[in-house]
Amino acid sequence: MKNYEKILLAYKIFFSLMSMIVIYGFYIFKLVDQTELSQKFSGNFEMMSMEYFTTFTLLSNVFCQVWFLIAAIQWKKEGLTKATNYTTATSLATLITVTLVVYNAVLIPVAGFPKEAFAAFSSIYSHVIMPIAFVVYVLFLIPRKEEVGLKQFFLKKFWIQFLVIFLYCVFALVRGELRYQSMQNTDPNNNIYTFSDENGNIKNYIYPYFFLDLHSKGLAGIPAYGIFVITFSGVLGFMIGISFLYNYSSNLIIKKSYYQNWNTQSS
Repeated sequence: MKNYEKILLAYKIFFSLMSMIVIYGFYIFKLVDQTELSQKFSGNFEMMSMEYFTTFTLLSNVFCQVWFLIAAIQWKKEGLTKATNYTTATSLATLITVTLVVYNAVLIPVAGFPKEAFAAFSSIYSHVIMPIAFVVYVLFLIPRKEEVGLKQFFLKKFWIQFLVIFLYCVFALVRGELRYQSMQNTDPNNNIYTFSDENGNIKNYIYPYFFLDLHSKGLAGIPAYGIFVITFSGVLGFMIGISFLYNYSSNLIIKKSYYQNWNTQSS
């Protein structure tokens, strides 16, 4: 194993293990601390676990975490197998870029930033550090990349990204509707889906994100359905643009001398 291969291996192992520590460590912290468990979920471990492990942030981070681990194990064939090739990695890079942008540009201005130290660190790592680390690796470091036509990449691979986003929205909307209908048969201010925040305001976690809540009052005069359509369309358009940008950038990077030298040595 050459020195640069050792660097790439260490890079993948470090960020994947850090992601595991942050994601699963923060979950264990929540179980031990029990503040959120008691205040938001009324002591219901199942509901807290389900909410924690079904956010798009966590899923996109786990996808990239697993990809890093597989690429570290298959380092001799990285870029050549279906699991570790460039197009698969780019699809994941696009998805985790959605996590980065939506959280920092949409969710923080609306919902605010965590105040507790561990929660803040977990949020920064999952929404900023891991996305940037993964995108940097895919664009500049992943070995054995070949030039892929922009139209070819879009026609053959973009459907994967679209399907992931679409299925997640379907899952969140269906589960949210089931929860909403369940609330109609109980006291809306006293059931497993509602809680009081630190200011005494009644809130709920029927939907994982506010723009998926089709029963809300909307925002800035825009009805809930309009918020959802605008957000979904915006995310879809962003994914198309960022996919083209990443693929275009990658086609330029593989022509750089540093990249060609690395791959000549590894071939």
